[in-house]
Amino acid sequence: MTIFEDVHFWRQSLILLAESLHSIGIGITLTFSSVLNPALLSQSTDLRVTPDQASWMAAILGFAGMIGFCIVPSIMQRYGRKPVHMVLSFLNVVGFTIFYNAYSVTALYTAKFIQGFSICGFTLTVIILAEYSAPKRRGYFMTIKKANVGIGSLICHSLSFTWNWRQIASFSVIPFAFAFLVTCIWPESPAFLAMRGNFAECRKSHSWLFGDDGKNEENLEKLIQVQAERSGEKRRLSFVLRIKRFFIKMKRIDFLKPFAIVALLTVMVEACGRYYMLMYSIQIVIDITGNKTGALVCSIVADCCMILALCISGFVIRLFNRRTLLFSFGLLTAMLLYALSVLLCLKRNFNLDSNWPVLFLLTSISFVSNLGIIPTAFTIISEIFPLEHKGVGAFASGLIFTGLLGVTVKFIPHVIDSVGMDGMFAISGSFLVAPVILLYYTLVETKDKTLLEIEEEIKGIKRQRSLVLIGDSIHSIGTGFMLSFSSVLNPALLSPNSTDIRATPEEVSWISASLGFAGMIGFLIIPPIFQYFGRRPVHIALNSLVALGFLILYFSKSTRDLFVGKFVQGIATCGVTITAIIIAEYSHPKRRGCFMTFKKASVSLGSLICHSLYFAWSWRSIALLSVLPYTISSIIILFWPESPAYLAMKGKYEECDRSHSWMFGDSGKTKRDLEELISAQMKRKNKDKKRPMEVIRRILGKFLRRDFMKPLLIVFLVTVIIEASGRFYMLIYIIQIVKEITGNTSIAVYCSMVSDLSTMVALAISGFVVKFMTRRNIIIYFGSATTVLMYLISLLLYLKTKSNFLIDWVWLTPALIVVHTFISYVGVIPTAFTIIAEIFPLEHKGIGSFSAGVLFIGGFTVTVKLIPSMINMAGVEGLFAFFATCILLSTIALYFVLIETKDKTLQQIEDEIKGVKGRFPKLMEQTVSEKA
Repeated sequence: MTIFEDVHFWRQSLILLAESLHSIGIGITLTFSSVLNPALLSQSTDLRVTPDQASWMAAILGFAGMIGFCIVPSIMQRYGRKPVHMVLSFLNVVGFTIFYNAYSVTALYTAKFIQGFSICGFTLTVIILAEYSAPKRRGYFMTIKKANVGIGSLICHSLSFTWNWRQIASFSVIPFAFAFLVTCIWPESPAFLAMRGNFAECRKSHSWLFGDDGKNEENLEKLIQVQAERSGEKRRLSFVLRIKRFFIKMKRIDFLKPFAIVALLTVMVEACGRYYMLMYSIQIVIDITGNKTGALVCSIVADCCMILALCISGFVIRLFNRRTLLFSFGLLTAMLLYALSVLLCLKRNFNLDSNWPVLFLLTSISFVSNLGIIPTAFTIISEIFPLEHKGVGAFASGLIFTGLLGVTVKFIPHVIDSVGMDGMFAISGSFLVAPVILLYYTLVETKDKTLLEIEEEIKGIKRQRSLVLIGDSIHSIGTGFMLSFSSVLNPALLSPNSTDIRATPEEVSWISASLGFAGMIGFLIIPPIFQYFGRRPVHIALNSLVALGFLILYFSKSTRDLFVGKFVQGIATCGVTITAIIIAEYSHPKRRGCFMTFKKASVSLGSLICHSLYFAWSWRSIALLSVLPYTISSIIILFWPESPAYLAMKGKYEECDRSHSWMFGDSGKTKRDLEELISAQMKRKNKDKKRPMEVIRRILGKFLRRDFMKPLLIVFLVTVIIEASGRFYMLIYIIQIVKEITGNTSIAVYCSMVSDLSTMVALAISGFVVKFMTRRNIIIYFGSATTVLMYLISLLLYLKTKSNFLIDWVWLTPALIVVHTFISYVGVIPTAFTIIAEIFPLEHKGIGSFSAGVLFIGGFTVTVKLIPSMINMAGVEGLFAFFATCILLSTIALYFVLIETKDKTLQQIEDEIKGVKGRFPKLMEQTVSEKA
């Protein structure tokens, strides 16, 4: 099983997400001094400090961290990992908020002290991530965490070109705030729960994170057994004896050996420049080259090298042992530091003019150390302490870490002044070599071992589903680009100076509408391929077609090329319906509504990005960027299994069993669902053994069958609601419509962006609405509300046109349009797409998706083509009145024909459509034997 087939990988990735956001914020925190100090020492800000104050301001981060390490680790051991992580993120938010509002040196020191107090999180979060991650993933999870520190550093250095330190401080609140929110949904650490004697909760958390297979169950039982013995010992000890035991720990080999290893690793990390280069890189390069702009560019290049190295190191860590990596890269980094020292000495004494060899060596040191030393060192730090020593170990190692950080940051300027830049790098090389030699004799191998196995070796006991949603959501981001692209392209084509291609208004409307006309051809071709070859290849083909269309648009030289690009994309427009069917087949009934909502939110995200880029990028640049999401989506889809429903329909029951187990697990309920699916498809397959002419007649006869006509009628009505509520025409024409109302292009563009944002918020909320309300109620209630809002907008526009009613309230109608968009996306639009995806019986998926697609694409094409003419003939008020009437009539009709589909399997929905009241599936053994 690959990581992409492992649901527990994605659960552990939720932990990694919060840690990564926290690490991005830490990267900004550590690098912030490189932006703040030059500003305070120059004339570019309202605050002034002396060089000594600036160095103390940087160093206080470490010294305050020593206080944090005296307090926080004991809290972590008593109250758990989750609350401590939340507190650390919150403290950093407070620190940066004080920075932003600081108007005195005292306020700056206060902010640095608060952040320094929480800098202990740099070590504690590593220990937390180790407890939450599987042994085989621990190494590259740590690597990703460290890479995000580099990303934070890169962001800080990059923003320093255009933003002042206050603006950067305000921005820095964001990653910590999101880390806090994500941490709120963590479970508590199984290791902590076991240590506290809460074994029932420990089993739940361990099962959620790691699964229930034999190896993980064995690890869980071993963990509980060890901690139960320790818990019994603790209860027998008095408070005084516990204090004595605390100090006795510091003399035990299973504490002293990990402590010595952590101390040596911390020295290595400091010596290779992990932190002082973040804070002083700009100053160091300025001293070498004398060029401030070059120093900024060099710091950004070094940050990019760091990120690249840490990304590559994820693979390196998986392939090589910890000891091998640490020793080989440690010695290589030391050699580079010595080489840099020699080169700087030669440059100083012989007046060498060339700077690039020095800059090359600096970036090489950053790359090599981040490729091997730093990720390996932090991985070992996170896993080397036995569980009973986690609190004391975190405290002791934290004191070393923060103490060295404070001393290094404080005295680096003095070392440079005393022995020069060359002497400073020579000292760093020496401090790197010594720990490498000592670790050769003390470091145990930890790769692919559980924390308990590492603990036993230290003591001398040697014992040897969301992936689918991500791929489809990235595709949907691209769909948002595709649908909104006309709102960027059309104004450029109609403008006299903004592009090299000119088009008439009629040509522009046909370019937009060609997306729909070509889509009708796509719906004739793709659904049969979809039924014959499967879901995965069709999804990849759709991605490829749209990406090809954007490339044609990027390289186009005439309106003919634009038509070709749009036509190619139009063939893949059927993906709007087909991918909804795919996600329905791949998702659990309880999650199907939320998954569909997330998919639609991704379309809005793509639309928001496209509209936002309107201010700064040309339509060609946006077209080139739009290739990216489809490329990433195709790569992810390669790791999907084929749809269980498709495999059952094709008679591949063993593959269906494997795919269904991968997607939905092996519980009794999912096994019964699988048996029901296979049983139904076997019966259908036996009925389908007919001659070719009979098959053709049967296909044509489907159009008269109740179990096809009823879903088709439902799909027609919800498609009308989708089109009339503005799902697609508002993406393409919102700027034109709002400009027609207000007469202001800027208001129109901003309104389009606010509309996109409200769409995303609405879809996020609709995830809860879909979960707690039935499909029928959502369609009826929200459909009615949407109708009322559209009639209200029409009435206001009519009164404004005829009697100048509220003519000075320019923002009123755009605001109502945004509210209408919000209400539509909270209820009717995501629910309508969910119904389309699940309403057709499996045997009608192909012809159903074809018919639904023709309805969808026909409505889309006619709407997009005629919207400009309707506005010219009846005005915007007439447009909204017409569409409100369409929604009203469709909602009334659905009240009488729509069945409830919430929390039902696709087979149960099919049975209700056919009027089958119950089904008794065969056992799996009978199914397999019948197949044989």
